[in-house]
Amino acid sequence: MRWALLPTLAYAAVILPLNILRVIVGPYPFFEVYHQPVYVSVLWAVGLLGVNYLYAWLLWHLGGGRPRSAR
Repeated sequence: MRWALLPTLAYAAVILPLNILRVIVGPYPFFEVYHQPVYVSVLWAVGLLGVNYLYAWLLWHLGGGRPRSAR
């Protein structure tokens, strides 16, 4: 579970600067940084990371909630 947010953060690390530099627009409404106030972009980021973490936690608990053995 410790690596669950890594794909989301990696995607954001590429797409967000491209949006800020106006190379691309979007591709999702929460990445349209010039069409919303900064605090809305921050709320989107916190909310999406929180939901991703919740999904990872839920799946981990549904799978037994124990780390796998390293065999």
